[in-house]
Amino acid sequence: MGKISYTINEEKRIVYTKCTGELTLEDLKKHASSVIMDPNFHPDMNSISDTRETELENSFLTLFAFRDHLRNIEHVRGGFKWAIIINAKSPDAIELFKALASDGVFSIKLFENRNEAEKWISKTG
Repeated sequence: MGKISYTINEEKRIVYTKCTGELTLEDLKKHASSVIMDPNFHPDMNSISDTRETELENSFLTLFAFRDHLRNIEHVRGGFKWAIIINAKSPDAIELFKALASDGVFSIKLFENRNEAEKWISKTG
């Protein structure tokens, strides 16, 4: 069973997400809804997701279905940058997230640590 937790830094305008265990599409959708309904959330916030300790049930299908779900609620959030921290020792995870990042739907970049992810998120433009 997986777990998703998040914190919102209003000053930096970043949603930090930590994922652990095996996650399903329903877990991801529930998380997205929770973030959007959080009173501290603002539509112009970017996201940093730490996925180093997680697996996705039916990986490609789940991730791309979640991407489609985010497309449907994109008008709620507006455009955003999504930094995904991955386990560099997991070739499957790298390929999975590279496929998502190359899709061009969102501004997504992969990182191995939070510091680099924050630097990219903080850049304007």
